Amino acid sequence: MSSQPPQIEARILLTGVRELDQLARQFRRRLRAVAVELSREAGDPAPIGPDTVLQAVPRACRELLSQLGPRSGDERGSDGHKKEAA
Repeated sequence: MSSQPPQIEARILLTGVRELDQLARQFRRRLRAVAVELSREAGDPAPIGPDTVLQAVPRACRELLSQLGPRSGDERGSDGHKKEAA
C-alpha cells in the first residue's frame, strides 16, 4: 500500500487558456518592442540577439503588469475568494 496521496491532475478552463494566449501575445509583442528600443539606444547595427532579449524582459514585464492594472495584484485563492491577512 502506498502512503502517498493520489496525484490530482490540474485542469484549466477554456477561458483560462484564452487568457493565457492573449497575455502571451501581449508579452511577446512588448518584449520584441523593448528589445528593438534597447538595440537602437545602444546604436547596435547587429541583429537583436538573445542577450538583448534577456535585457528587455524586466522592462517588458513591468510595462505589461502596469497595463493590467489592479487585477494583476489581486491575490485570490483557487476558490476565487480573496486571501485576507490574519
